[in-house]
Amino acid sequence: MKKVAVEKARGRVNRAASAMNGLEKSADFASFSIAWTDFLLAANSVFSILEKGAKDNATSRQWYGGKKKQCRQDPLIRYLVQARNADEHGIEPVAVHAPGSFAIGAPGESVLLSNITVNAAGHTTALVHSVGGKLPTVEVQPPHPKLVAVYDDRFGGEWFQPPTKHLGMKLPSATPLPIARLMVRFLTNLVDEAASYIRYPPHIVLNISRTTIS
Repeated sequence: MKKVAVEKARGRVNRAASAMNGLEKSADFASFSIAWTDFLLAANSVFSILEKGAKDNATSRQWYGGKKKQCRQDPLIRYLVQARNADEHGIEPVAVHAPGSFAIGAPGESVLLSNITVNAAGHTTALVHSVGGKLPTVEVQPPHPKLVAVYDDRFGGEWFQPPTKHLGMKLPSATPLPIARLMVRFLTNLVDEAASYIRYPPHIVLNISRTTIS
């Protein structure tokens, strides 16, 4: 593995982490979209950099081949790779702005509403009453960016759904920020592992004896 490739790949991981922070701080969908595109570009460039850095050595080439196979089989990484391709080469969005919502009553709960009114602006009000002495669950979902299925039209065509698993584990959330965090963690570990395959030139030891000229 070439040292210069590892150093460049680590820089791209840092860029991906910076874009991830931009996702967390984004105040609207426009700023989110910019940060998400930056994240996809930086994160996915790590793979091509390490692949090129590994090709001149059999040991590192074999190591990267195993990692490449793992990435192709992982739903989260496959999705992010295809999302980058779709964002870079396609015209369809890879994320949408989901409006806010609220729900009253979880499955199995009884709900009693009264005095329901809708004003001219479309705002709804209602009185929520307890049933059996217990108020129902109220869930509020603010507006948020939502990942969508992406389409690969270059190699036969295939749809890639937002991931639900990563490294064999079920994801607690399929929203962009948690997925970005998992990707940055994976890439950080990948570059650290690549660094262990760097081949340094052998050291030359010179034994020089002092000669006295008289």
